[in-house]
Amino acid sequence: MEKYNKYHESLDIDCGCNETLPKPKKSSNCCGGINLPSHDNELEVLVRQLYKEVQELMKTTTAKLLCQDKKIAETMVYIKNNLSNALRLLLNSMLESGQLEDLITGVVANSIEVLQNDVEALQIDMNNVKAQQTTNTNDILNLKGNKLEFKSYSEDNIFSKFLNAEFSCEYVNNSIVYITKIKNIDKLSILPTNGVPSADVYLNRTDIMNYAKSHNDYDLYINGGMSGIYIFDGVVNQTSRLDCPYYLGFTSDNEMKFYNGLASGFSLDTLLNDNIVNCLSGFSPLVVNHEAFDFTNITDLASTSEIAQNFADSLPVKHPRQLIAQDDDNNFYIFSIMGRFNNSEGFNYSEMQNYCLSKGLKNAFNLDGGGSMQTVFNKNYIFYPSQELDTNIDRVVPSAIGFKLKGVE
Repeated sequence: MEKYNKYHESLDIDCGCNETLPKPKKSSNCCGGINLPSHDNELEVLVRQLYKEVQELMKTTTAKLLCQDKKIAETMVYIKNNLSNALRLLLNSMLESGQLEDLITGVVANSIEVLQNDVEALQIDMNNVKAQQTTNTNDILNLKGNKLEFKSYSEDNIFSKFLNAEFSCEYVNNSIVYITKIKNIDKLSILPTNGVPSADVYLNRTDIMNYAKSHNDYDLYINGGMSGIYIFDGVVNQTSRLDCPYYLGFTSDNEMKFYNGLASGFSLDTLLNDNIVNCLSGFSPLVVNHEAFDFTNITDLASTSEIAQNFADSLPVKHPRQLIAQDDDNNFYIFSIMGRFNNSEGFNYSEMQNYCLSKGLKNAFNLDGGGSMQTVFNKNYIFYPSQELDTNIDRVVPSAIGFKLKGVE
């Protein structure tokens, strides 16, 4: 095992068992398994770890929902995309290129078949859970590590807050889309991740998970803006470059509004005079009052700002994307679109816009995406950020949007 440990010592490998590995059964929904070579001990250990990772991923809420809906192809994509890169590289180095895909497909197919046989037992009856809560039980639903489980709480009514947030997943345009719907919020704030609203936003910034772990004021956090004008709960911050083409503002009633930061006459007063109490920069609007935003506005601004030029260049390119949107009932939606993976390409601008229009949303805005895309609920990831999957390190960002959810009346 010296050769293996030299490559990746951090993987939790159970190599103490010498029993022969079971071969994946042939599934009626997916292609069957392959024969595993029993003579190569290092390969058997790696395959054992592959089984372990797949089984853990099959316990996630996303996998359960996809499997429950009989979305076998999407389940396969989700599992394959979330296997650790270290394990994938090690297996690939020990197998011919074609064998690795067959091996993973066989293991995943077997796991899907097992999960489908058990899927009814894995479903949560929300009405029964709510009834339990009203009879003074302390077992309330908690979202943890992408897994729905019961946990005992003595104080915070996490269950009632969970009812005001819905989590789901779709496979659209060859991409995985994680959807967080926020139905009833008590407060929304834009927050500097360094904790100091008046300081340079790029100084001592942190990632969203670490920020969430050290702050208890909000239930849901997502990555916020980039450079430009910030308003943090009424505190103005202009410490970074100001040539940003588009801003997203929130009124005191949490209504979304959009502004062209390079337009003639735009200034800080434009925001303050429009009752904006929270503001950040982003890529651009997508939908404005149920109408498609005209992307020629972005290309027209490209010559006036380096940032605008970067935005214009990204219009036709598929990337991981983080979108925030609002419907006519003022419910918020966070669409976290995975990208830069073999089976999850990401969205370009037209795909983002058409997707939001198909949902009947009133307003939608494209936030910073790529490796910055992070969504954390109750101090747990809704999905693992693309940068973490590649590097095991979360990207630091200058700001977050925090949502405090109301409890059920």
